[in-house]
Amino acid sequence: YRKAPEHKFPAGSKDVEKVLNWIVENELQGQKLFLIGDSGGANIIAGIAPEYESRIDAQVLINPILDLREESAGYQNYGIFIDWYLESKSDAEHPKASPILTAEFNSVPDTYIITCSQDSLKRDGDLYYDKLKEAGVNVQIMNFEGLGHLAELWAGATSETDSVRKYVVKKVQLEINKVFTSDALKIRKVGDNTYVHISYLNDPQYGKVACNGMVVNT
Repeated sequence: YRKAPEHKFPAGSKDVEKVLNWIVENELQGQKLFLIGDSGGANIIAGIAPEYESRIDAQVLINPILDLREESAGYQNYGIFIDWYLESKSDAEHPKASPILTAEFNSVPDTYIITCSQDSLKRDGDLYYDKLKEAGVNVQIMNFEGLGHLAELWAGATSETDSVRKYVVKKVQLEINKVFTSDALKIRKVGDNTYVHISYLNDPQYGKVACNGMVVNT
């Protein structure tokens, strides 16, 4: 999806929705569908998920940042990035930018939240869990002690992220009961001069897992 600061909110969110709409309309075919996002990606997923409640089986949020308002813990630690992301501070009041402000939490699909004890965003995950639980949503939360915000550690396939990745994959397989099967690389056309690129991770223990996606405009 398009990134800030060149492309501010809601550009990235709209890109993800475009891909999701195409998947639902063309590829779902009665299969289970769930979304996984980390940090800012989790923010986008949580922001759009309520609109797709009947189509999404579950969302998995890893180290989610769910409140972009100035008084939030997220802003205190990542304010410069939030300022790059938002066109104006008033955008932080939009529930797609700050999913903690979702109007009806009972419209959120089943949710699995992963937090880390040393991450300043842990409070966002905890608060979101409480709101979903109160609304009667099927929600689970897992906190990893001793870890901070994972972010760039994913790229290095480090031991810190390995335990989290395996937990997520296990949850997906056990709770959703669906093992990904596909070619190692798939490119699909979703519109005029617009393509979706989905890559897959071959895990020796859990098999092939979809791990990344992007929109490419030509």
